[in-house]
Amino acid sequence: MPEIIFGILVLALFLWAGSAFATVDPRKLAPVVKFAGGFGALGGAEMAMIDSGVKIEPGSGVAAAQKYWRSHAASATAAAA
Repeated sequence: MPEIIFGILVLALFLWAGSAFATVDPRKLAPVVKFAGGFGALGGAEMAMIDSGVKIEPGSGVAAAQKYWRSHAASATAAAA
């Protein structure tokens, strides 16, 4: 029984998120999608390299990207304004 209730709640959440996604301005959504997609691609590339035997520290690329983003976010926001 708890699984059914959980499933209904997840379905309601997906329906709510879908309607919110459909009504958002594409110009505001594009940078968020590009940012999230970039981190996802970077994480996937790290996992593929680790799986193929490349000696890297897991999360090092994503951590470097986060550090870069934090140090350059203020200047990018000021330039956009």
